[in-house]
Amino acid sequence: MTAVWAFRSTCDATGCVATGAVLDETNHAIAGPSGNTAQMRYIDGSWRRLPVRKRDKPLAGCLQAPNGINDADTIVGTWELAPQPYSILRGTMTNTAGDR
Repeated sequence: MTAVWAFRSTCDATGCVATGAVLDETNHAIAGPSGNTAQMRYIDGSWRRLPVRKRDKPLAGCLQAPNGINDADTIVGTWELAPQPYSILRGTMTNTAGDR
């Protein structure tokens, strides 16, 4: 999955925060139809999105929990982006899905 995001950052005495939105797949001048947004903090030289827990549609291959409650579609995601030369950010996105 590929997505293009746009972020705007601001800093004060307590640190730096960036807010962003996913952009439309074909027109990167407008927000995407999903309406997905994110907030990141600048910590120890990189931008980090703290873990976000969300429920999404059931994921293929996830089994229903033994207690009958389908928590298997819960996703916990984090991002970490480090500044590179020429104003490029490079990093990792981690998503964990499961019932625990």
